[in-house]
Amino acid sequence: MTCWPSLTHNVRMLTLRLGFTAAVMALVVWLLGAGAPLGAVAVVLVGVWLRQAAESGRLTRFAGRAAKPS
Repeated sequence: MTCWPSLTHNVRMLTLRLGFTAAVMALVVWLLGAGAPLGAVAVVLVGVWLRQAAESGRLTRFAGRAAKPS
């Protein structure tokens, strides 16, 4: 096992981040065009929270907890 991530992993992560950023940006532009600036701000805040949660591992723990049946 190496300490460096593989090139394909890096490309997949970069593609995922760019896709997420583009989706959030498109939604924000659409909300601003529709006249809902507070909705656009809310989408940006949720997007920032999701990215930070995904990078810190909190999102993985939450998803695992939500997937377990009660």
